[in-house]
Amino acid sequence: MRKFLIASIAAASFLGLAACNDNSNNTTAPESPAPEAPAAPTDTAPAPTTPAPATPAPTTPDTGTPPAN
Repeated sequence: MRKFLIASIAAASFLGLAACNDNSNNTTAPESPAPEAPAAPTDTAPAPTTPAPATPAPTTPDTGTPPAN
């Protein structure tokens, strides 16, 4: 009787697990957006480079000594 009871409990638990299984065979690939068209080439020339200024930029004024902690 004990073996029958153990086998019944095992079968019931097996069926319970089988019922909870999500067996959806959804193997289709997700829909992806269409690739964008390549950008049209532009015929604009790059901006001319300007030479560096002859005098350096002014520096920031002296702010004093750092605070003592």
